[in-house]
Amino acid sequence: MNDKATVAACDCSVVVPAHAEGRLIVHTLAAINRSRKHAAARGIASELLLVLDRADQATTSFVRTQQQRFDCRIAEVDCGDLGLTRNHGIQQAHGRFVVLMDGDDIMGENWLHAAVSFLRDHQEAVVHPEYHVVFGAVNHLWQRISSTDPRFDPGVLL
Repeated sequence: MNDKATVAACDCSVVVPAHAEGRLIVHTLAAINRSRKHAAARGIASELLLVLDRADQATTSFVRTQQQRFDCRIAEVDCGDLGLTRNHGIQQAHGRFVVLMDGDDIMGENWLHAAVSFLRDHQEAVVHPEYHVVFGAVNHLWQRISSTDPRFDPGVLL
């Protein structure tokens, strides 16, 4: 995604802050990669930007070994704050739309395609997953209402 023609045609930037995920970030990168390929096959160009904020050596080293495999740009910052780190990524993004993920998130294969397609038709929308699944020490499943639903409050995403 580094040549000027590709940057100009970028529909969507996926921004992922990383800190101390180490090798576990590979699951996030693989899920994003599957979704990017699915979207690309349907005419949606995307980029992946990893923003390493005070990242530990294990995370930094691992991400650098995966840069070509996952076709991503890497930025290193010293913010110490998730919001500032995300904002840095947004400022560096080339896409018309920006997707914010964390280094331990997983997206579905069709998510980028569905999100960009939706945003092309609904410019004033916030696109987010309908279901959140949390697993590990605690297991949770919850549903969020659509951003086009009159009951939707964007504040719940903050």
